[in-house]
Amino acid sequence: MAYLPKLTPTVGKGLGGLPQRADSGAAVRGEVTFPIPGAHSWVAPPGVTSVCVVAVGGGAAGVSNGQGAGGGGLAYANNIPVSPGESYVVEVGIAGEGVNPQTTPTSISDGGDSFFGDGGLVKAGGGSRTGTGGAVIAGAGGEGGSVVIPNRGGGGAGGYSGNGGANNATTPSGGGGGCGGFDQGGGGVGLNGQGASGAKGVRTVSAAQGGSGGGNGALSVSSSYSDRSAGIFGGGGAAAISASPGGRGGSGAVRIIWGKGREFPSTDVGQS
Repeated sequence: MAYLPKLTPTVGKGLGGLPQRADSGAAVRGEVTFPIPGAHSWVAPPGVTSVCVVAVGGGAAGVSNGQGAGGGGLAYANNIPVSPGESYVVEVGIAGEGVNPQTTPTSISDGGDSFFGDGGLVKAGGGSRTGTGGAVIAGAGGEGGSVVIPNRGGGGAGGYSGNGGANNATTPSGGGGGCGGFDQGGGGVGLNGQGASGAKGVRTVSAAQGGSGGGNGALSVSSSYSDRSAGIFGGGGAAAISASPGGRGGSGAVRIIWGKGREFPSTDVGQS
């Protein structure tokens, strides 16, 4: 007498517990964030063939009397092809360092560019100590807030669909950070998709707010207050007074996500 082979029930697969072939098309979902400035690498996990990436350039530091610094730009791109097991370059832009402009070279006060992939498949420019906001070099997004004399507040980081706050007069859009008021660092921008734009700061009253969940700039309480640092990610630092150091910029960052249907600026891009 012939016997049928024994069937092993598989929980959650098929009707009546009948075994089913493993779903080779099962959704693969994940993410990784690089918040520390410098060079990094990322290896595409098994089953991951495309990613979405957002990058924020580093904010510059205020250095010269009467001049706030530019905020970092934000750039993103979706459905970037990758190969499982292959390594990809990730660069996170440095924050501009607040220095004494009379004794220290000011070249270290610019914010660094942030990017993903060789040649910068997604690339956001860092802010400048001269007040120019970081540009969107590759991808979509918003520029960092630019600052012109005589404003001493730092520019806000760029948003997902608009620029950061500029010169304590221009309201940020598209989720960008607010510009710092007199002697205040600008607001940063978050990496988890587009949210509300940050409000500008008012000295002794309110700090510049970060956009899309980014960090606030420092709250200045007097014209001689020493902390004029910006918010993360990408806020621009406030100006120096005389020979004192300017406010430090907000560092850059890169976030990589993958999974079916996820797309920046706002489609299922929150933390997994």
